[in-house]
Amino acid sequence: MARIPFAVGLGVRTLNVVVNNVAGTLILDTGATFVSITSRFAIKARVATESGSQVIMKTVGGKALADIGYADSISVGKAAASGVTTAVMRDDGEPFGKGVDGLLGTSFLSRFNVFDERSRTRGSSLIFDHPPAVARPPSPRAGSIRDGNLIMWQER
Repeated sequence: MARIPFAVGLGVRTLNVVVNNVAGTLILDTGATFVSITSRFAIKARVATESGSQVIMKTVGGKALADIGYADSISVGKAAASGVTTAVMRDDGEPFGKGVDGLLGTSFLSRFNVFDERSRTRGSSLIFDHPPAVARPPSPRAGSIRDGNLIMWQER
């Protein structure tokens, strides 16, 4: 189990995330199918994309082009996963906002049970806990985080 403090700015939760041993700032986004990162961060983290894997992503600002690849490892504190599907945005600007390297989506989150914990003594934290072993990994759209509630990430 990993307890991860998070910052809330402009209505979003940002987390310190490590992708292929490179630290970055990602927005927690339970509505995002994939972990999505900027092309600049993908180069730093050496996230390779597959040829012919272009997808059109629906974003808050409209549609955007991305290439699908895989991060060898992604970790948030002690919560870690390998072989995580990752969308690399083709936009060379700052598609997620200034100082933000990407979105932490369900291609990572679906591998864990996630709690949102708030207390006066500890502040706000997310708790990542591995679910019981299953025959196959949960689908990327298996659930969501709700304030104060445990959501079991399981097939629907």
